[in-house]
Amino acid sequence: MEKIIKIGDKEVTMRATAATPLHYRNQFNKDLIVELSMMEGKELVDLDFGVFERMAYIMSGAFKDGTSLEDWLEQFDSMTDIIEASAEMIELWEQNAETRLQGHSKNAEMVENSTQA
Repeated sequence: MEKIIKIGDKEVTMRATAATPLHYRNQFNKDLIVELSMMEGKELVDLDFGVFERMAYIMSGAFKDGTSLEDWLEQFDSMTDIIEASAEMIELWEQNAETRLQGHSKNAEMVENSTQA
């Protein structure tokens, strides 16, 4: 799934695919899904905002052309811009995951129906 997300005054094309967690792990040696799940239910002051920076960087695809995370972040005026965009990034990620799950359900239903015939 793809969506243009505004970060500060810049429009950034973000993509969430099945490869997103793999790219995240390859770049940062951390598990995106585990990091996101560890943030659930936490107060704002207890959140690791680095997860949002890393997630935005991966979903923007900037790592593919060799741009470092630090260089990519330099284009934005403030960390607050990324934090404000994080809700849309999470929404895109969740939509991608939901779409994949629906696809798996439909495939399982088709297999079940074909075995009953």
